Amino acid sequence: MKQPRVIRKTELNHMSYGQRRVFAQTLALYRSACGYIGNVVLAHWDSLEALPSAKKRINAVEALIHKTTDNPDPEHPDFDRLYYKFPSYLRRAAISYAIGQVSSYQTRLAAWEEEKHAAMSAGKRFRKKPPRLSFETNALGCVGPCVRHCSGTSRPHERAGPAQGPHSSLV
Repeated sequence: MKQPRVIRKTELNHMSYGQRRVFAQTLALYRSACGYIGNVVLAHWDSLEALPSAKKRINAVEALIHKTTDNPDPEHPDFDRLYYKFPSYLRRAAISYAIGQVSSYQTRLAAWEEEKHAAMSAGKRFRKKPPRLSFETNALGCVGPCVRHCSGTSRPHERAGPAQGPHSSLV
């Protein structure tokens, strides 16, 4: 299967005002979902870290937030209420992104704590600030290819509308 092209910043300049507005709303919704999911992943990181593969982690997080017939009572049911009709491909991309962010944060935090312990035990002052976890990054790399791939086009100006969610009344 052919990989979808990456969106270039210059391609966004060739969209009309309405297309850019819809795409910006979709990105805002996606990034908001990444933040919500990231907090869930952080709260359950100890159990998620023990899972052997990325696919199992994604499935476990999806079971925590998404209601299905097989999973009628997810532990965090607010996701389906806040992000009504959020497409599954975007949900899974957001879960994958959030797992990556939390995993990176935990690795950096462990390295920082180890460095702090080494400096303190050597009698040196330790001034380095701890790492911070932020989901306020440019997550375009995840949503761009997903939107393009699922809309069946490689041209950014021929995309479908935004996902339904808490910001859908803005459209």
